[in-house]
Amino acid sequence: MVIVKTTDLLKMAQDILDGGYEYVEINEVEADKTDPELPACISFDAYDGHGVCVDFYELEHLDISPTYKED
Repeated sequence: MVIVKTTDLLKMAQDILDGGYEYVEINEVEADKTDPELPACISFDAYDGHGVCVDFYELEHLDISPTYKED
């Protein structure tokens, strides 16, 4: 499971749409247990419809509490 900020997810979707892409593959990438610099994330690969896949930046997992507004 990867938790990301809703506004970051919305910006990602807008960037993909602004690039003219209609379809995107979303992948969950697990954290690298040997390297704390590589957290879990979700990656986005947009399809241009002509056989090209465009790699967009990743959104990293955020460690937040389910009760973050009360903490």
